[in-house]
Amino acid sequence: MGIENRRHPRCRVRLEARVLGFEMSTANLSVSGMQLICPLMIYELIKNEFKADTVEVSLSLQDDQLLKAGFEAVYIAEWGDEMLIDSRFTRLDGDAGALSAYLERLAESGTPMT
Repeated sequence: MGIENRRHPRCRVRLEARVLGFEMSTANLSVSGMQLICPLMIYELIKNEFKADTVEVSLSLQDDQLLKAGFEAVYIAEWGDEMLIDSRFTRLDGDAGALSAYLERLAESGTPMT
């Protein structure tokens, strides 16, 4: 894991995320990364996978649009019975412009930025 160093502001948004076959959600999202919320029980099963260079994620954007990406975990912290996983995208599959457009719509609607 590297050191947290955000390049872009993140929108606070809860999206469904599928990582290593498990359902999780996002706490925030930007064009360069996201923060995942992972139940502690699931994290204990897959924690060694986050030491890999790239982990795969599928995010459900609006209108049933699915974004697939690779990411690396840059910071992991326990928060109650969940783990917060800050990450940096290493790859975006498909239309990367769809993510930018989605985040622009969120920002225009007044979604808080972090």
